[in-house]
Amino acid sequence: MRENSGRPTPDFPVIIVGAGPVGLTLAVGLAKQGVRSIVLEKKTKLDEHSRALAVQASTLELLNSYGVADEFLQEGCFLRQISLHDVDRNKVALRMSFDEIATETAYPGMLVLPQDRVEHLLLHRVLETGLSEVRFGHRFLSYTETSDHLAVSFADCSDVQTTETNGRSPPITTRM
Repeated sequence: MRENSGRPTPDFPVIIVGAGPVGLTLAVGLAKQGVRSIVLEKKTKLDEHSRALAVQASTLELLNSYGVADEFLQEGCFLRQISLHDVDRNKVALRMSFDEIATETAYPGMLVLPQDRVEHLLLHRVLETGLSEVRFGHRFLSYTETSDHLAVSFADCSDVQTTETNGRSPPITTRM
């Protein structure tokens, strides 16, 4: 992972808190627009276990607009219908088809792809852009905003606190 203690702004005008699916997707989307960002994640690495199992059609549409949906589809299993079975009775208890939304989306179904794999794919893409840094082991503390600047405070795993402003002054680092 790219680790850097440089100033986040103006070179990095956006700081994202959290390297989960939402934060990493935001970093990918910003990079697609040419906007640099820093992602702060309090965990020291991505989770090894999944908290979700599927990616919905609307999320696939967003990922497609960022040019990454095909990669996700290759990694997962896209289902156009789901059948739940009653094993005691040896029959289908519920069948759900996505045919009804076929005219509304290019992805009428559900992509089975565990969240931990989604996060790894997104992280790879974020770092590949060269426009974003992901700082694991950094937790967001606070921010202050005035009419002429923004200051963001965060701490690393060693409780070294850094406050960075929008480029008008160097970062201030202190031990908590």
